Amino acid sequence: MKALFRGVWAGLFCCLVLVVASTAYAENQYCTPDLYPDYPVECVDSSYWWCCADGTACAYDQYGGLCCAPAATPVCCVDYTGTYYWYCAQGQACGTSDDECIGSATTTTTSIAGGTTTTTTIAGTSTTTVPGGSSTTTTTGGGGTSSGFIVGVNTNGQDVATVQSSGTLPGTSPSVSSGMLYDREGRVVPQMYDRVFAPLDPDLIERAFDDAGQQSIAAAAISAYGVGDQRSFWVKDEKDTAWRQVAATVKKESTHGILFVEDSLSIPDATLDTYIQEFEVMYTVVGDNIGTFTDRDGNNQVSILLYAINDGGSVSGYTGGYFWMKDYFTDAETSAQGIRSNEMDIIYIRGDEPAGWEQVGGDFYASNLTTLAHEYQHLVHFGIKVWVPQDANGASDTWIDEMMAMATETMYFKKKLADDPTYTFDGMQGSGYLTQRIQYYDADMNGSIRNGHGLTYWNSNGDVLANYALSYLFGQYLSIQSSKGQGIFKEILDYMQANSVNDYRAVAGAAAQSISGVQTWEDLLKSWAIANMANSPTGLFGYQGALSVTPKGPTTAITTMNSGGVVYRLVTGEATAPRNAGRDVKFYDANGNQLAGGSSSCAASQVLGGDSFEANLLRRFRDDVLKGTPDGSYLAALYYHHSDELKGLMAADASLKAETASVLLRLLPALQNILEGNAPVVLPGLQADIDALCESISGLASPGLQDALEEVRNIAIQDIVL
Repeated sequence: MKALFRGVWAGLFCCLVLVVASTAYAENQYCTPDLYPDYPVECVDSSYWWCCADGTACAYDQYGGLCCAPAATPVCCVDYTGTYYWYCAQGQACGTSDDECIGSATTTTTSIAGGTTTTTTIAGTSTTTVPGGSSTTTTTGGGGTSSGFIVGVNTNGQDVATVQSSGTLPGTSPSVSSGMLYDREGRVVPQMYDRVFAPLDPDLIERAFDDAGQQSIAAAAISAYGVGDQRSFWVKDEKDTAWRQVAATVKKESTHGILFVEDSLSIPDATLDTYIQEFEVMYTVVGDNIGTFTDRDGNNQVSILLYAINDGGSVSGYTGGYFWMKDYFTDAETSAQGIRSNEMDIIYIRGDEPAGWEQVGGDFYASNLTTLAHEYQHLVHFGIKVWVPQDANGASDTWIDEMMAMATETMYFKKKLADDPTYTFDGMQGSGYLTQRIQYYDADMNGSIRNGHGLTYWNSNGDVLANYALSYLFGQYLSIQSSKGQGIFKEILDYMQANSVNDYRAVAGAAAQSISGVQTWEDLLKSWAIANMANSPTGLFGYQGALSVTPKGPTTAITTMNSGGVVYRLVTGEATAPRNAGRDVKFYDANGNQLAGGSSSCAASQVLGGDSFEANLLRRFRDDVLKGTPDGSYLAALYYHHSDELKGLMAADASLKAETASVLLRLLPALQNILEGNAPVVLPGLQADIDALCESISGLASPGLQDALEEVRNIAIQDIVL
């Protein structure tokens, strides 16, 4: 088996260079002064030449060449495995991992139309000085045309914690100081969030959906409540160490709601009237744009519990309310997981002021009113996606559910304004938009949004308020741009159900059907990213004048970006995408054109065709298997070193390209097995074909590539995939 895998890997090496070459560096070109007069500095490694710009020096490692700018400008670093170099700004030191720089970068004062901004100097690229107002604007040059600003977007739409590098960013950051959020009267803007719970055991959900479970649920149906009725509720908040019971009494009821209030609270009766009356408005708004709730307990009403939430919250961050799917299951079933159920369709709303409310002023209960709509949407969403279809794995990605929940708050405001144009609400701006979400984006208090905090990765343990701000703005962009208006959210849910997807693909699919100029997720994400900076009153690159935001730029020359993360840079003249950016990080100018440079288009398309399943499978093997071990990383480095030569051989010899494609396609099942955690199965005769392919390549290869083919046969592939 060991010998077999060495042989398989040698053949795979011959083929996969077509894939990994997608991040080969542009400087690694065969050159002579006659062919490249603009790049007179020549460097040579053990097998080939490359060119550096005039005035720069060659940086060399054992796997490939790079060009470093003069030492007076950047710090040129080698990564911890010795595989390649990267730049740090002058005044910074190299970190212990690739792309990490430590210390403070130098700054310059940049005059841009509209004011003077302190920005970070980026090393490793040429700079151009251009007149700009009363002082000098310093920007970073590149090789592709941009106008005003560029955006970098991590186009990965998955809700995963992995990050990708922005690469060494060109230009300067549109950065201003951030701090506490205040409104125009100098009052603190409160920051509310709800709780996001870990999913229940899928087996529990499946049991609830079988015949016995359905009978158990029916038997647990609760009789209708009336004003004055009492009962206790199981709760466990963030500061609780154990489940506790809250005694509460029905204070108000309506056609679709029952309002319970914890007995220890004293809430004005007029406030309770407002809550139950406005819930009926919210019920209608959500019904028109999302759907209706699933009646768990047979009384055709949603229970609402106002109680003192023990979360230690303050005005800078507190739990305004929540919905928890566990209440749709029997207490006997959830108790097995250490969770208590109230066996009813219920939403929980904060009934006590968070600490520091005096800094906000005004009526807390009025401020928290729209949390009713927010949490009710979660309850409805759960019914549509999980309970009614009986799909244990049907829950939407968190960012989508939260996006729709916040959208219902704006829907409610728009309904109130439609009924009464003089309507006002403390926390509403313009024609119904949420002040706290927009202002949090603008302030970016923790600097996370500007540094690539992801739209689609819900970071409950990080700056979760940034997640709320991003999801809210993205949702409003959708509804403003869509021909369906606020109906786009129901379109997304319908797409999910029709296509059995629960993530960004449903958003992209629904958007493609109702937003002109959007066909893919990348189209949608980049257009929204540009809109946040451009704020155009018409077209895709703005919010149609309904609202505007002010993004900032990264605080460092290189940052790590979550899925759906965005970074902004100001540029003048030419700019190119960073060559060391992550696989899914793409850069666009203010007109939506993708910048040249960065990771080149995947060369696997030469044999497998563009963004095919097969090509993506090879990329997954490269990233998920190879780069997870020292040997795999070393092999990847060899790919980069010999990529240009191998691509040239394939381009020049059609029969070699066809032979490579044949071997690759027959090898893919074994790679898929490895990715799925199973033992690889190699088709009969494939080993001989791999050996023949290696011989074909070796016969045309340079001495350096021939040595690499021999070297790769001696690597114990078990250390990588077994």
